[in-house]
Amino acid sequence: MKISSFLNKIRQSAHQRNIPILSTGTEKYLRQHLPSHTIKNALEIGSAICYSSIVIAQCIDPKYGNLTTFEVSFPPYNEGIDHISSLWIHSITNYYANFNSINLQRYLYRKLDFVFIDGRKSEYHVYLQKIIPYLAQDYLIICDDVIKFKNKLKSLYNFLDQNQINYTVHQLDPDDGILVIHNDAWLLQLASIYT
Repeated sequence: MKISSFLNKIRQSAHQRNIPILSTGTEKYLRQHLPSHTIKNALEIGSAICYSSIVIAQCIDPKYGNLTTFEVSFPPYNEGIDHISSLWIHSITNYYANFNSINLQRYLYRKLDFVFIDGRKSEYHVYLQKIIPYLAQDYLIICDDVIKFKNKLKSLYNFLDQNQINYTVHQLDPDDGILVIHNDAWLLQLASIYT
């Protein structure tokens, strides 16, 4: 089965069951922008049923790229494992774990070129602080759902503003969008604080 057909089935099923997955606007953005970054080591926080994981895996380096994902809820994690297995995608390693409680060093073998954050909105700033020491010099971070859930993201915006981190917000859907941080030097300088 073609991946596109499989993804369409996942999207339809998720819609019928009211399971939130990657919006069509965000998916389009990822497909347009990720391939130009030559991503070899990617991280996803909040993979749910792995729809977004599969999309990201299609956009990273086809030969050397790998994606490490974390999901805190077991039913979507388990369904995500089935989706990945059905497509025989070997570049995704999915973990059932609370990202905030793990020793990230045990899971990563290279610096991160790309991070996609779509976990608990109130914890976005914590996720960001945790990944800082693991970022490559040329990195891209995308935080999803930052318009619809802006009221839950005050701590993230406060962290970015207090540390003078440059970011852009893109409205990709009528009611939502993403926050993008790309190669901001100030963020890398915070690595010693959060190591």
